[in-house]
Amino acid sequence: MSNKNSYIQKLGAALRKLRERGDKETLLAELRRLLFTDKVYFRGSGDQSPAHHLGTDREQMIGRSELDTLLSSFEGPLPENSLWILPVNHLGYIEVWDLEDVSEELRQVVRELVLFAAQVLQETRRDRSLERELQIQRERLEMVLSSIGIGFWYIDLPFAQLNWDHQVRAHFGLPPDTEVTIETFYEHLHPEDRERVAKAIEDAVEQNVSYDIEYRVITGGKIRWIRAIGAAFDGEPRRFDGITLDITHAKRTEEALRSAHQKAVGENQLKSEFLANVSHEIRTPMVGLLGILDFLLKTELDKEQTEYVQTLIDCAESLRRVVDDVLALSRLEAGKLELQPEPCDLPALLRSCRELFMTRSREKNLDLKLDIGPELPTWIEADRARLLQILNNLLSNAVKFTEEGSVILRARVVEDDSLLLEVEDSGMGIPQTSLDKIFDPFVQVDASTSRTYGGTGLGLSIVRRLAHLMEGRVWAESRVGSGSKFSLVLPIRLSEASPDTDRPSVQSKVRGGEILVAEDNPVNGRVISLQLKQLGYKAHCVRDGSEAVKAVRDRDFSLVLMDCQMPGVDGYEATRRIRELGYDRAQLPIIALTAHALEGEREKCLASGMNDYATKPLDVNSLGELVAEWTAGRV
Repeated sequence: MSNKNSYIQKLGAALRKLRERGDKETLLAELRRLLFTDKVYFRGSGDQSPAHHLGTDREQMIGRSELDTLLSSFEGPLPENSLWILPVNHLGYIEVWDLEDVSEELRQVVRELVLFAAQVLQETRRDRSLERELQIQRERLEMVLSSIGIGFWYIDLPFAQLNWDHQVRAHFGLPPDTEVTIETFYEHLHPEDRERVAKAIEDAVEQNVSYDIEYRVITGGKIRWIRAIGAAFDGEPRRFDGITLDITHAKRTEEALRSAHQKAVGENQLKSEFLANVSHEIRTPMVGLLGILDFLLKTELDKEQTEYVQTLIDCAESLRRVVDDVLALSRLEAGKLELQPEPCDLPALLRSCRELFMTRSREKNLDLKLDIGPELPTWIEADRARLLQILNNLLSNAVKFTEEGSVILRARVVEDDSLLLEVEDSGMGIPQTSLDKIFDPFVQVDASTSRTYGGTGLGLSIVRRLAHLMEGRVWAESRVGSGSKFSLVLPIRLSEASPDTDRPSVQSKVRGGEILVAEDNPVNGRVISLQLKQLGYKAHCVRDGSEAVKAVRDRDFSLVLMDCQMPGVDGYEATRRIRELGYDRAQLPIIALTAHALEGEREKCLASGMNDYATKPLDVNSLGELVAEWTAGRV
C-alpha cells in the first residue's frame, strides 16, 4: 500500500507541475513517462469492449490503450499489460476497469492526468493541423511558382545560414541536393556584380528595408541574369525571405531591342546626313540659278523671253519647295523640330499670306479673300515661320485644286479663346473615303490628281504634325464638286509687347558700308555680291575661312555673311578665330548663309559664335531684310 501511496503522491505532484508549464510537447512527453514507464499496469476487462467506444474492432485494440489511441503522436503500441482507460461517452468521462486495491484517490489522480493529457493533445493536434495546412499551402505555392521559374530562399542572419529551394539551385546551375552557403552564393556571382549585391544586402539589413536587385551568375561557363527580391521576415532583420526569378531571356530581349534601337538611331543619323548632303547639293546651285534668273528677269526682255525666264523661276521654286517639304517632314518625324515663339503681328501675317498667292489667283481668275474677325488680337506669341508654313500649304492646295470661284482665308477667335484659321475653296472637293488619309505622308486623293496637279503629298502631313507641335489640331470637311474647308485651331498666347517698331527697314536705311561675303562657290558668291550691290551695299568676296579671317584682320566690315561648308577652314572655325581676334557679336555680326537646313544647324552656328542663321537660296528682298536687321546704325 505504501507503494500505491508513493505512486499517488508522485502522480499528484507531477500533475501540479505540468499544469504550471506551457510547453505542450514537454507535457506530452512527461505524461507518457509517468503513465507508462512505472511498474504499475492495469489491464482492462469486462463485458464492455473498448472497441465499442472507439468505433473499431476489438482485435485492433489488443495491446493498445485508449490513451495510446488518443495520444497518436506516440509511436508504436504500448506494452500489452498497460492501462486501459476508455471514455464512456463523448463528454470526456473516463472509466478505469480492474483497478484492484486501488484507492479512489489514485483513481481520481489518474483520471485528471488522462483528461489533462487529452486536453493538451487536442490543442497540440489543432496546432499541428494548422502547421500541416500551412505546409500544404506553401508546397502548393512553391509548386505553382516553380512552374513559372520562381524560387524561394531565406537567410538566417544570426547563424549566417542560407536556404534555397530546388528552383533557386536550378537558377545557379546546382543539383537539388547541393548544400549551399553564403560563400556558394558569392562564388557564383559575376565578379563585376559581387560588390554591388553585397552592398544592397548590407543596406537592406542595416535599414530593415526590402530590396530588389538584378545580378549575373556564372553557371557552366554561361551567364544568367537573376532578379532577387527580399524583405525582413515579420519586420525583423534577423531573417530575410525572398524569391528569385531567371530574367535571362528578358535581358537578352532587352539587349536585342537596345541594339535594334541603336541601329535605328544610326540609320536615322545616316538618313539625316544624306538629307543634309542632298539639301546642300541642291540648294547650292539653286542660289546661282535663282539669283541669275532674277537678274535676267530685270533686264530688257520681250514678252516671250520674260515668260521663259518666269517659267524657269517657277520650276526652281517648285524644286526648292520639294526639298523643304522633305526636310521638314524628316525633322518632324525625328522629333528634332523645335518651335521658336516670338511676337507676331497676326493680321499682318495673314495679309502677307494672301499677297503671296494673289498672282497665281489672278492667273486662274480666282477671288482670293481675307476675312478677319473684329475680335482678332493684333500681337500674339507664335512661331511665325511655322504658322506661315501651315497657311502657305493650305492656301497653295486651295488655289491649285480650284479652277473657278473663290478661296477664302478666314480668322476668328472661338468660344474657348482659341484661334480658328480656315481655308475654304470652291474647288473639286475630296471624297469622304479619302478625308481620313489625306493627312498621311505621300498620300494624295488619287493618282489622276497627282499626274494632273503634281506634288509630293507631303504638305498636309506637315500641316498636321506642325499643328500637333503647336498644341493644336487640324481637320478637313469636303463634298465632291462643292469644295473643301480646312480648319486649324491653335491656343492663343497674347504677346506682352510688340517688337521694336523703330528698327530701320530696308527702304529707310542709309545705304553704304562694306559687307564681307565668305562663299566658296564662285557663282553663288557673285550672285550674293550683285544682290548686295542692288541693295546699295559694297561687298568683298573671299573663297574660304582662312581668307575671311585675314580680311577681317586687314579691313573694316559692318557685317560678315559666312558660308558654313568651305574647303580648308570652314565657316564655324573661321567664326571662332574671328571672335578670338577680339571681335565680339556686338562689334561684328556674323550671319550664317548655308545650304544646310536640318534641325540643329542653327544651334551649331550660334555655338560657334555667329549671330544668326539663314538658309540659301535667299531672294533679294529676304537678303535685304536680313542685312538691314544686323547693320542698323553701322553703315
